[in-house]
Amino acid sequence: MTKYLILLASASVLAFSFPAAFERYKQHLVEEEAVPSAPPVVDVAMPTETPTYSGRVAQLKAGTDGHFRAEAKLNGRVVEVLVDTGATYISLNEATAR
Repeated sequence: MTKYLILLASASVLAFSFPAAFERYKQHLVEEEAVPSAPPVVDVAMPTETPTYSGRVAQLKAGTDGHFRAEAKLNGRVVEVLVDTGATYISLNEATAR
């Protein structure tokens, strides 16, 4: 019975102290948001000359939805593809792969 009373007392102390700790944490977050921070300054240097390419160059324009689409030739067959300019891998569905 003593174990239960100790457990109940501990749970009660924890239950009463948690809201106060939560309020202090919440106030700390509000104070951090109130401090205005200047946006980082980004120094971008424009190239002085046009880069030269030693190969083929393809220029894609984004569609109205912001995606880049192109026609690609896969095993001699023309297929419309969605181009991800930062992709590491490609994926094809089974029907296109066949």
